[in-house]
Amino acid sequence: MASRRLLPDPDASGREESGPGWPEIASAVRRQVPIVFAWTLTTCVTAVALTFTLPKEYESDSSLLLDPANLGAEAQVLEALGWFTRSGQADTEVQLLTSRRVSEPTVARLGLNVRLKTSERSGYPSDLLPTLRASSDAEPANYRLIRDGAFWTLLPGDGSDPLGHAAPGERIAVNGLYFTAPEQPTSADIEIEVVPVGKAIDDLKDRVSVTQGSVDGELIRIECTGPSPSAARLLCDGITSAYIGLRAELQRTEASTTADFLLGQSELIRGRLE
Repeated sequence: MASRRLLPDPDASGREESGPGWPEIASAVRRQVPIVFAWTLTTCVTAVALTFTLPKEYESDSSLLLDPANLGAEAQVLEALGWFTRSGQADTEVQLLTSRRVSEPTVARLGLNVRLKTSERSGYPSDLLPTLRASSDAEPANYRLIRDGAFWTLLPGDGSDPLGHAAPGERIAVNGLYFTAPEQPTSADIEIEVVPVGKAIDDLKDRVSVTQGSVDGELIRIECTGPSPSAARLLCDGITSAYIGLRAELQRTEASTTADFLLGQSELIRGRLE
């Protein structure tokens, strides 16, 4: 039986395998340029489209400086005894600022339980109809305010029978919704949506951030967002005003309680002396 032997290639020992050369690499890069360009262009177009289509958000901020002299008599005594820190007081004030006792009056004062929309934009009453407010017990509903000749007409959302008419400068009050008909409106057709107060409070909390602005706890920073610069600024102003009102109320209550306690103690001591 014949056998075969494989003989080595005499030229194989002199050759070494190598990767693609520069011409091959350059050719591969040239083939990928259209793909890279297409991805880059798509990303840029998407970013521009999102910039113009997404609702704009504006920011505003304010700061509160804690005054130890106004922390209350009990807090001052504890501070003197070394049992109280300003950082702890700052935590308490942050909780007050984010509480319902601050957010609810802010919603009522700014009419944040009402949403407005025109053909050009949407927002809160401060942007489109500053006099518009809805009471806390107003039923959630949709309305439409249109300019009909020299008068304004308030319609239900379904466009049925009108709920009220008013000349510019006159007042309309329907179903807990009240406002003064505008003299110079931003639009002749305004859609109005009344939302539950609870939802408005939740939306407010999403738009407000309260943090300690300094390590020692003396400064509190309030940051607010809104669909317009004025809406963001008014929100910060509303939160600050409601907090100051709540703090004054708490101090009056504390002073009254302290006075009653001292009066009771003095009567008790007088009775023992007698």
